[in-house]
Formats: sequence, structure tokens, C-alpha cells
Amino acid sequence: MSSLIIIMSHELTNEQVEDAKNTLGITSFIYMDDLLKDMWRNIPTELESITDYIKPIKDFILSRGNTEDFALIQGEFGAVYELVSFVKGIGMIPVYSTTKRVTIETPIKDDTIKTERIFKHVRFRKY
Repeated sequence: MSSLIIIMSHELTNEQVEDAKNTLGITSFIYMDDLLKDMWRNIPTELESITDYIKPIKDFILSRGNTEDFALIQGEFGAVYELVSFVKGIGMIPVYSTTKRVTIETPIKDDTIKTERIFKHVRFRKY
């Protein structure tokens, strides 16, 4: 019985939920509250270091996670790097979702093409 702590700015798709249950053995999904989710999606670009800024997210992980739980971490590159290192250091397993991109190009008019990108979950991969 493992939990998946979700550190990203959106909800899991049904396909991701089923994959997490089947391949990772997840029985509990733990989402950040709206305040933490808003912090995660709006990391200030002007900060030289984000260590203090993301401390509340680290505190959330410590309060909700256990050794050998999984943490799905996706977002701003520097913050992801710092949290991946952090969760590895406390014995959790950091993962990310891999996706397949499908591109659809539709001609509109006047030599204009509309491009639509659809991302489809394929699997979770350990960092």
C-alpha cells in the first residue's frame, strides 16, 4: 500500500490514476491544497534561490508522505530538481509522467495552418 503525493499544477487524468494503481501499487492520492498548488504554478522568476519559497511544499511532503511512498513531481525545472533531490533524501520515490504527443494540423485559410497538440499519458518513470 503506497501513496502518491502529487506535486504539479493540475489534476491527474483517469488514465494516470489507473496506471498509478496498476504499475506503482498506489492506493492513496494526496494532492496539495489550492494555496500550495498556486505557489507551485507561480514560482517567481526574479528569485535568485527558490529554496525558501518552496519550503512549505517540502513541509507538506514531510507531513503527508512516508518512506517508500511515491511523489509525482512536474513543473518548473529548478523546483523539480530541488524537490526530486529532497524526496530521494527522505526515502521517497520521485516519478514523472511520460507522454506521447499527437500533433494535428488543420488548414484554415489564406495559407494558415492551425496546430493542435494532444498529450497522452504513456507511463510513469522514476527520476
